[in-house]
Amino acid sequence: MRRLFTVMLMLTLVTVLALSACAKPTATTAPAATVTVTAAPAPAVTVTPTPAPAVTVTPAPKPAVTVTPTPAPAVTVTASPSPTPTAAPKPTVPVLTKPVTVRIGTLDPGSSLYVWGAGMAEIFKSVLPAGSTVDVLVTAGGIANVLMVNDGRAEISFGTKAIDRWSQIPQDPPFKEKLPKVNSLAPALTTFPVGFYVAKATGITSVPDMIAKRYPLKLLTFPIGSGGEVLARMLLGEFGITYDDIKRWGGSVVHTTGGEIGKMMKDGTANGVIAYLGTRHPIHSDVFATREMVLLPISGIPADNMVRKYGYGAGVMPGGAYKGVDVEVPTLTDPHELAIGADVPADVAYILIKALVDNQNRLVATDADLKAFDPKTAWRDPGAPLHPGAARYYKEAGFMP
Repeated sequence: MRRLFTVMLMLTLVTVLALSACAKPTATTAPAATVTVTAAPAPAVTVTPTPAPAVTVTPAPKPAVTVTPTPAPAVTVTASPSPTPTAAPKPTVPVLTKPVTVRIGTLDPGSSLYVWGAGMAEIFKSVLPAGSTVDVLVTAGGIANVLMVNDGRAEISFGTKAIDRWSQIPQDPPFKEKLPKVNSLAPALTTFPVGFYVAKATGITSVPDMIAKRYPLKLLTFPIGSGGEVLARMLLGEFGITYDDIKRWGGSVVHTTGGEIGKMMKDGTANGVIAYLGTRHPIHSDVFATREMVLLPISGIPADNMVRKYGYGAGVMPGGAYKGVDVEVPTLTDPHELAIGADVPADVAYILIKALVDNQNRLVATDADLKAFDPKTAWRDPGAPLHPGAARYYKEAGFMP
């Protein structure tokens, strides 16, 4: 307000001066009066703002709104299939389409090897193609069997871990050179104890006792060419004697079949045997049941040398295995192995070992000693290299990494 007042006053003053300048002068012009305009001070104006009236706003009530939700469109979710875990590959069991010939080298009729071979032949016939032939060969035994496999005169045959090992690292006797065509199909078929027993009437209680007495023993072994005969020679040698020493003492040494061993021991024609005995073998069980026999312990340095030099195992004959053997007796062991020719096709080897594993109950029915065969562990320490077809089976069956 004060500024407005000042502006109006200034306008009035300007107007007066303009009018004065425009007035006509008279003849005698009096000097213009000096006008002093003193602007009155603008009154102090105090403006007290009038408070705005309080306004109360009452919001109008919102109209009721009914919301009807639009149904969501149906959504079909197709779940992605869960990834299928990668499983171990299933065994690719070969299919044989052509007839196969399998010749099995065993030993003489009545021997454990012959009985096992006959039982296996029936199993093989059940899985081989029509027209196949399976023959059980009567042979001189383990040494001859391994030679026949190497030469192709038998597809498979019974040897032992020690014999098969000698075929790869020549041991003379029995092998002067390596047999490169010998492979292993079924190692560790048994935990077979070997042994030396005599008629109780001889009074012999140990091998050193027999040597000290220079006893004229009438000794029986299996035929030359068998593992049992090699065992006899090696064992006597570790005790420091030979067949000739026994003969010089007035005794005898006869190499014959299992059947003849049983007869001669029962009728007294002979009074001592060195052989692969097993446990409860029918021939030896009959001998022990007919006459009183003594199983001689094999221990100490001679036994240690048999293990170290020739690859036999140190073990025991369990008590109760034969009549009169009431407690376990220290002796040697040599597990049987089923050798196979390296030239046998891998698919055939696969089918043969699979058949044996699938029919273990039938194997055990032929001889309780075969209960020892465990495919989960048998492959670990063969005497000869595993046949590629057998190795493939052990791997695909999950037994071998």
